[in-house]
Amino acid sequence: LSCGVCGVSCGSGSNCIGGGCQCPPGTGKCGGAYCKDLQFDNSNCGACAAVCLNDSRCMGGQCLTNCAKGLVDCGGSCVKLDTNPFNCGKCDNQCMGGTTCLFGVCTCPPGAASCPKGCFFTTSDAKNCGGCDKACPMGFWCKDSKCTDQCDPGQVKCGGVCTDITSSPINCGACGNLCPETQVCVNGKCQCDPRTPTICNGKCVSLDDNRSNCGRCANVCPFNLACRNAQCTCGNRGVCNGFCTDLESDLMNCGACGRDCPANHVCSQGVCTPSCSNGLEYCGGNCVNLKNDFSNCGACGKVCGNGAFCQQSKCVCPFGESNCGNACANLTNDPRNCGACGKVCNIGLVCARSQCTASCGPGLVDCAGSCADLQTDNLHCGDCKVGCTGGASCSAGKCVCPNGQTRCGGVCTDVTRDALNCGLCGNSCPPGFSCFNGRCV
Repeated sequence: LSCGVCGVSCGSGSNCIGGGCQCPPGTGKCGGAYCKDLQFDNSNCGACAAVCLNDSRCMGGQCLTNCAKGLVDCGGSCVKLDTNPFNCGKCDNQCMGGTTCLFGVCTCPPGAASCPKGCFFTTSDAKNCGGCDKACPMGFWCKDSKCTDQCDPGQVKCGGVCTDITSSPINCGACGNLCPETQVCVNGKCQCDPRTPTICNGKCVSLDDNRSNCGRCANVCPFNLACRNAQCTCGNRGVCNGFCTDLESDLMNCGACGRDCPANHVCSQGVCTPSCSNGLEYCGGNCVNLKNDFSNCGACGKVCGNGAFCQQSKCVCPFGESNCGNACANLTNDPRNCGACGKVCNIGLVCARSQCTASCGPGLVDCAGSCADLQTDNLHCGDCKVGCTGGASCSAGKCVCPNGQTRCGGVCTDVTRDALNCGLCGNSCPPGFSCFNGRCV
């Protein structure tokens, strides 16, 4: 609660070390007392106020397009969950109380003790000297786990705390001499860090990569440009209509400005490439399921014959029918295939119960030579020449799908597994997803 001077508390993410608030390695103090992750923060990438633009993300202090292997997207920033103190083990899990992230777990730094109020170096912490909550008397501090009122050589007592005034940013050169924000204390003098050597509007900045001071103070890069090598530029990206564009992956500018990729495509290395959801194949401009697509059964362009439907990548006829010359036929009443494929009834005869006869029997209707039971006949369901298609069969004079299937676009399908009709008809899963229990995953 009091670091170096009474009432001066360290901000979020910083720790009190040597009487001064310091940010953990890989982070920097940006915008007041808050430590920012300069390795993975999109708004402070590599340096304070260095913003990653468009679809780029901050990885290892550089703005890149996609997360590298081993990194995870947390709120638009690529982070390593094993070591990131703001996303430790999982996104938005910030290590508090002076803990750091190690192997995805918030733990105290090496040499620090885990106390109920946080992590403390019991060898030097006056409120936890030699152990948790063992406070030194007023005017004493902790050295080698023991309370003392004597400073080490080269240190000066500032506000009751031994301080190295050659390096303390809040007691630089003398007690109470606070260095301006972004400056550090070197040999008792406040100066800019070598990485941000120029003072612009009272703050230390790097003219090489600061968008608000690119090449010179107050030279602001347009919102869609980044500052690289003291120049406002798109870097290795192209410029389309005044905007920085990644021609390698932009669906609307794939390989060249204005080149749109069609539906069911992605832009890969500047080329529009077909991309379908898991379990689907690209055939003739559409993503289809080769397991149940009538026009692409088992392979692109393989069309099932008249009356057949596609099931598990094979053209099959409805129950009770046979495949005769790439067309489904009911051998019990088809006058062209009466009792067997190719057996044609003579003129004037009809096919009834697989036999050519002069008339239909009771309960059957003459449908152009076919004696049909309109309650169960897949080719004459409810009326003559009303055929059931797409895997449906005739029951009680109506075409119905098998149990557990739904009719979508004239085809019976399992909406719990069909990526083109996931959960309900017409609900197509995006590229890279598959349908499981009616949900795109």
